[in-house]
Amino acid sequence: MGTWEDYVSLDESAQLARGLEVMREVVAEVGPGYVYGQCRYVDYEGTVRKPGCLIGRVLNRLGLPLETMEEIDNGTCIYNPISGTRPEWVRGVHPSALLAFKAAQEVQDERRAGEANDWTTALEAAEKVAARLTV
Repeated sequence: MGTWEDYVSLDESAQLARGLEVMREVVAEVGPGYVYGQCRYVDYEGTVRKPGCLIGRVLNRLGLPLETMEEIDNGTCIYNPISGTRPEWVRGVHPSALLAFKAAQEVQDERRAGEANDWTTALEAAEKVAARLTV
């Protein structure tokens, strides 16, 4: 795992590609059909802090510290493409990567019959967004 500074120093197409690569790794590790029942970047196992949702795991694997994510872990979306607003800790991430992360996060968090979507579906949403982007 590199540092967050390594990730944000990549150009736009490399950030998008690396973000999707890590997202595919995370989804492959948990397996098809995996559903995470909360909207949290950071979770706890007892008193041990660990990455939570799909995007929390991806961002952490890309080098973003759990402590940083935990500071704003209040259900805030990673990026608002209309206003361009984003949490301070994602500054330096290019819009194409943010849009792909946002697509995955929104699909993951969308409730159907009281349960969130699985991470494979969230990954597919991110890949569809990425395929439409020209970087």
